[in-house]
Amino acid sequence: MLSAAQAVGGSIGVAVFGSVFFAQAKTGAFTGGFQRALIVQACPLVAFLAITFLLPKRGRPEDEQHGSVTKDPVAVQKL
Repeated sequence: MLSAAQAVGGSIGVAVFGSVFFAQAKTGAFTGGFQRALIVQACPLVAFLAITFLLPKRGRPEDEQHGSVTKDPVAVQKL
């Protein structure tokens, strides 16, 4: 699932940045196209960087990750 989401995200990124670049490049302003595409790339990067601080610092304990909430250590070893 993660690799599929990464592939879709990558293809959308290429499409968006390519559209921004070629919108400027068709007028002959290749440098302006690169600059504008870089700005479009930097905006989500800064937004996602800010969002990462909202993620939890620690993951769930190992026994809660798989749906078993038992406190018996013997039962946890059998899982």
